[in-house]
Amino acid sequence: MIWYIENYQRSRREREGLEALASRVDWLIPIGWRIDSSVRLIWDADIAAAGRTFPLSLRYPNHFPLSPPVVLPRGSVERWSSHQYWPSGELCLEYGPDNWHSDLTGADMIESAHRLLQDEGTAPDQGSEVASRHETTRGQDLRGKFTRFIATRALADALASVPEGTMLPATAIGLLHEDSYVNMVSSITMPDGQTWREAFPQLATLGYERPIALFRWQAGAPLPPTDSLTAFRASAAAQDLVLPAVKHAILVQLCRIHAYFLSEQDDTASEVSVIPPQPYASRLDEDHVALAERKVAIVGCGSLGSKIAAMLARSGISGFLLVDDDILLPDCTSRSRLA
Repeated sequence: MIWYIENYQRSRREREGLEALASRVDWLIPIGWRIDSSVRLIWDADIAAAGRTFPLSLRYPNHFPLSPPVVLPRGSVERWSSHQYWPSGELCLEYGPDNWHSDLTGADMIESAHRLLQDEGTAPDQGSEVASRHETTRGQDLRGKFTRFIATRALADALASVPEGTMLPATAIGLLHEDSYVNMVSSITMPDGQTWREAFPQLATLGYERPIALFRWQAGAPLPPTDSLTAFRASAAAQDLVLPAVKHAILVQLCRIHAYFLSEQDDTASEVSVIPPQPYASRLDEDHVALAERKVAIVGCGSLGSKIAAMLARSGISGFLLVDDDILLPDCTSRSRLA
């Protein structure tokens, strides 16, 4: 199906919409129409945004209007935006396959491209972060982030009482994987001399412990620069904080936790990912919480009984009387969940 021939009314609507847009704005310069080797209809134009001109193409898919057209650079391999799938690839705009509907037009895509390029700018010191239309999970956000610090609710509670301008000796335990380096603060020497410890008995067995710096930053003050470790230290010293020679530092400002990797050898300071404390949520509703006071007897703990016991335990029951007159033999392990 060649949509722009078979659906002539829609093809005419697309052309008129783009012509009307070009006539009412001063940032759009039409170039012309063409057909590519895959018989896809393409409209070339230039967009003026953020002090420069972007040559682009609006490419309609062969099954338009069931799926959206795309906007991509024309004859350029430069990466224009952080919302771009790869250099010279299409822009990720407000409308895509996940929220497209046939009432939208190519003119809507061109206007969206202009908003993105104008708002984001071309230089890091001029641009602003443009929100993505995609919702991502915490795991997706952490892809490609090698070093991570996990902040627990207990840690947040302990840090809440630390006064501003205080540097505290602390330790962290790190677990090194092939693709990530996961850390948790394991102990803090508090201002009163008491030692706070993370309440995970198995934490010490997960990795190796080393000293870190932990300090509370003044509310409202800009974060220390990460241009270099020297600049980072100087910013801390301006708040009367003496940074020890450690590889990692934890900065607390109000209720926000920031983590940094510090390299004396390279004179670098770089911020690393922090997984914030999870909000408390009850795993069970009120009806299931009441099950914790119940006791259940299960007679027979084989293939069926063991699965029932496991399901009841996940439902909230904590007291069991398990009765079975068999003994655990090698051939039983494949069917017994309680083995």
